[in-house]
Amino acid sequence: MSVALQSGPGSNVSDYAHGTGFINWWGWDPVAMDRTYLANVTAPVRRGATVLQVSSTKGMSVGEWVRINLDDPGDGSLVEDMNDGMLPSGQNQKGAKSIIRHLSRISQMGTGWIR
Repeated sequence: MSVALQSGPGSNVSDYAHGTGFINWWGWDPVAMDRTYLANVTAPVRRGATVLQVSSTKGMSVGEWVRINLDDPGDGSLVEDMNDGMLPSGQNQKGAKSIIRHLSRISQMGTGWIR
């Protein structure tokens, strides 16, 4: 049985056309400054850069994964910059905390930086 894109199960919006896509994970998200905070990024980073300057590398090791949480400064510029200006940010994205979360494995590190 096929389902039209405009009539997804349980709603009037298709998960395929306007939703979260094909794969969804549900459950507890441990992002909380009091439990998972390791450091702040301390310097601007250009698109394509592979090194982050950080306030501390305590608790980090080469080979481990880190999650970088990005907050919008309040004007919607983070989402627009991450999309190279091709997608304007929505009102609900302006000032949003942890709106972009990026996972990366640490391949090298030194005093005050990780790659």
